[in-house]
Amino acid sequence: MQKIITPERIPESALPLPNKQAGIGHNSSTAWDYFHINSVTKGIDGHYLVSARHASTIYKINSTVGSVIWRLGGSRSDFALGLNVEFGFQHHARYLDQIDKNGVTRITLFDNAIYGSESGGGGDKDVRIYPYSRGKILNLNHDTRCASLESSFIPPDLLLVRSQGSLQALPNGNVFINWGSEGAITEFSSDGEPLYHAYLDSQPLSRGDVQNYRAFRANWTGISSEEPAVVAFQRHGTDWDSGGTDIYLSWNGDTETVK
Repeated sequence: MQKIITPERIPESALPLPNKQAGIGHNSSTAWDYFHINSVTKGIDGHYLVSARHASTIYKINSTVGSVIWRLGGSRSDFALGLNVEFGFQHHARYLDQIDKNGVTRITLFDNAIYGSESGGGGDKDVRIYPYSRGKILNLNHDTRCASLESSFIPPDLLLVRSQGSLQALPNGNVFINWGSEGAITEFSSDGEPLYHAYLDSQPLSRGDVQNYRAFRANWTGISSEEPAVVAFQRHGTDWDSGGTDIYLSWNGDTETVK
């Protein structure tokens, strides 16, 4: 049976935003959106890890009865937040390890640290908790009920991402981060050193012209299903060129041919 996750068990008081920013509920275009689920993943135990952006909270939800197992962040956190753990308006919460080790759950998330318009409206429309967005790896100790920061990944241009964003933990220990509404991606080493940083467009920063909800790094191997396309042109001799034949070859989609 397919189960539906609803925020019915989460009180509206969890919302850290002024009412008008979460919608006033007069019609469908201004719906009361105090929860705003933006990521859900199922753990090996069958329960769900849910990111509620507008509540600035990560929830673990019982998949059988729909009750809250624990909360991280927001106004009713079940864990005390250690130094630099606080996050806000986050995206893409994921388990880093499927099985807890020594009573500790490791999770990753993209901490937007701002609620606002993608076009950079700023002013009183923005709610900020930190000067820039970050990727984070957090440790949740179920014995002490404390959350600690394992790693933090800072954007090279100190980007403040008003919406979207993702963090991918790579098999080699590196971390790949998508900076959402700012249209940029960065790969970090495990100790937080940027290995490369790129924008998806050459427009000025923070215009919001190019945005990307999530980004992932993966190996891609292309093997063309077509025969190679070959075109030959004969060059006529000149004072500086004795002539000859130029051959151009294209094998669409192939990534394996070296020569």
